[in-house]
Amino acid sequence: MSEAEIVLKAENLRKRYGEHEVLRGISFEVGRGETKIMCGPSGSGKSTALRCLNLLTTPDEGRVWLEGTDVTAPSTDINKIRQKIGFVFQEFNLFNHLNALKNVSIGLEKVRKIGKDEARKIALEQLRRVGLEEHAEKYPAELSGGQKQRVAVARALAMSPVIVFYDEPTSALDPHLIGEVLEVMKELAREKMTSLVVTHEMGFAQSVGDEMMFMVDGRIVERGTPRELISHPQYEVTKSFFERIQELYGSER
Repeated sequence: MSEAEIVLKAENLRKRYGEHEVLRGISFEVGRGETKIMCGPSGSGKSTALRCLNLLTTPDEGRVWLEGTDVTAPSTDINKIRQKIGFVFQEFNLFNHLNALKNVSIGLEKVRKIGKDEARKIALEQLRRVGLEEHAEKYPAELSGGQKQRVAVARALAMSPVIVFYDEPTSALDPHLIGEVLEVMKELAREKMTSLVVTHEMGFAQSVGDEMMFMVDGRIVERGTPRELISHPQYEVTKSFFERIQELYGSER
């Protein structure tokens, strides 16, 4: 992969909380148009890795580049960098006092300084993209979990990011609502939206993932295409994890 094709690059990221080393030197790249999957047991460092990549959590060591800019350099304006990174969280993180349209448009108005009319137009386009245009005036309390998460996806897309991070975006949803969020994510993957996805949804991973990284105890221990990794893991810990996921969730999604 040439430098021009690399959207995100992490090198030797480390993070420690007291005596507990959460990240133990992880390195990887995400190419333009690629959907990269990160999976592993709870506590393996996946969410911390995402947060370190845009400095929501400051890594103790290592460097991160976004489209060639050193994110971790002291001189870098991290707020400008974050505008280029969409982030979809487990718990939606919507503003309860704002309707869906305003939840999507507020970042455009406050951060990118776009006028209200233009911001509203962009927000409606993104709500249409995730199938929620008719719910634009509804508040989060009036929406299902799946609809809230789709609003969160629309909010991330509205900022025209160069990459979107998903931190287990379906883990807080009731099982019957998961599919609607995964379908939106699959469509974005087909559109070649560059994405880094932390998920246990192995059916989704196999259908759109270009590469999967398996993490244990703060390290990436295996990587390959999702089908390769799930079908032929090298290590017993990886095999046991996928067997457990199969038991808990099945492979349909």
